[in-house]
Amino acid sequence: TCTHTHAHTHTDTHIHTCAHMYTQTHTHAHTNMQVYTHIHTRTHAYTCTHMDTHVDTHTHTHIHTHVHTNTYTHVCTHMHTNIDTQRCTHTYTCIHMYTHTYTYKHKHTHTNTQVYTPIHTRTYAYTCTHTYTHT
Repeated sequence: TCTHTHAHTHTDTHIHTCAHMYTQTHTHAHTNMQVYTHIHTRTHAYTCTHMDTHVDTHTHTHIHTHVHTNTYTHVCTHMHTNIDTQRCTHTYTCIHMYTHTYTYKHKHTHTNTQVYTPIHTRTYAYTCTHTYTHT
């Protein structure tokens, strides 16, 4: 009687890709790639899906300062009569200029609410090692 022992080992490499999908105002795409190598005594494969809902509320307050400078020009004409021996009348013009500067602050608040649901799908695959005896 002759006894032969054969050992068979099979190694499988699984590349795991996890994609996050968001539905929100600003779209962010994240891709994670992981490499798993498992050697197991039995074959076991399953897919796991996780769904989590997150709500993020961001409040932004902006304060704007406005400076306004206004320059006014006023032109007036004056009539003046001189009563003298000549009885003359003369006219002169005066210009008045003044500047008014005022400052005010404007405040407004932005509230941004983001609701996104990341979907994680992971598939794990394990290899199996076969050992059998042939007689």
